[in-house]
Amino acid sequence: MSTYIKNKYQINKEDISYEIYYENMEEAKDIIFKDLKNKKGIYLLYNNLDDSFYIGSGINLYIRLNTYYYPSRLADNRLISKTILNVGHSNLSLFILELYDINDSINIIEREQYNINMYLPNLNILQFASSSKDFKHSPETKVLLSEYAKNRIFTQETRDKLSKMFTKENNPFFGKEHSPDTKLIMSLKKQGINNPMFNKPKSQEFMAYMRSFKSGGNNINAKSVFVYDANTLILLNVFETKTACREKYSMTKATLNKYIKSGLSKDGKIFKEGK
Repeated sequence: MSTYIKNKYQINKEDISYEIYYENMEEAKDIIFKDLKNKKGIYLLYNNLDDSFYIGSGINLYIRLNTYYYPSRLADNRLISKTILNVGHSNLSLFILELYDINDSINIIEREQYNINMYLPNLNILQFASSSKDFKHSPETKVLLSEYAKNRIFTQETRDKLSKMFTKENNPFFGKEHSPDTKLIMSLKKQGINNPMFNKPKSQEFMAYMRSFKSGGNNINAKSVFVYDANTLILLNVFETKTACREKYSMTKATLNKYIKSGLSKDGKIFKEGK
């Protein structure tokens, strides 16, 4: 394909020379990650609504392109992130301009700069390629960046767009599950002073709200009880919890459990535990 550029900040799809092309980034997401695993290269994100575009590179395209599907990354205020939020992945096409094996010694930054010079992308704020691979922030800068991230406030419009874009199957973690090791690490990180609620009193309203989820049939450990006539085996009553059954028939916890376990009748009734 021709690489002739009509003017400085405008390009049509037929002007792009590429190795792989994906028309719809939303529909092709799984294929993209399958194709680009263990690959490095140069890519171009193309907005089909206004022909604007962005050029980037990745020493691991699988990881690099994954970031365009994560809410935390799209909330970073970059021009390309705002574009994705505004138009959605379904209106973006992905061109892989150059593709290499992940172990290839090619200088990716030089190749990115070559393509930036050729196409002059209008969604790249800086018209020069760069990499943070060997860049080290000072301790003071790290603190400032951390505070910025903590205090950053997103508009309701941005929150709504992120929510809509990453709901259910659109969420990168949809259908996946953390490993036991990961769950343990996450749990340990939230213990003691690391827990955001550490030493903070809970309101009476909140406590009442939480209790409502653990009482009666809402308790995940609650066991229902079926009561039958000992002679006819006709179902007489159903209780959502053992507590409700004990209160009805004036039994202790031990007594009810005894008759449930033995299957013997008490006062002409048989008690069976449900799930």
